[in-house]
Amino acid sequence: GVDIVANKDNRFYFIQVKTAYLDDSLKASFTIKNSRFDIFKQNNDMRYVFVVRFSSPLSTPTKTITENMFFAFTNVEIDKAIDDGVIYKGDSEISIKFKFDTQSYTPYMYNKRECMKITYNMDRVI
Repeated sequence: GVDIVANKDNRFYFIQVKTAYLDDSLKASFTIKNSRFDIFKQNNDMRYVFVVRFSSPLSTPTKTITENMFFAFTNVEIDKAIDDGVIYKGDSEISIKFKFDTQSYTPYMYNKRECMKITYNMDRVI
């Protein structure tokens, strides 16, 4: 549930890092167990960092170079996206899906019918 504990100005922050690879359709998926999310739901000091890994345009046929981009969210932002229908919360886990526009490469978080631009969360330090 917690990968990193950080302290700043006598306040502890809990950070969970999730990693996924960008597929050929420019999508990446992540999950969080409900039991872990619910423990920190009321704690404003929880952070989620979603790392999207992808092959660099500098890759060659003999050498793949992997690059990373990250998106940071507070647990409050995740909870709001669940309420707004952008993130699906099932019986046992939360399903978080990212996609990138094929023309502009703008990042979005999405569910079946709802979509939210997440450029604000990209490479964000929280």
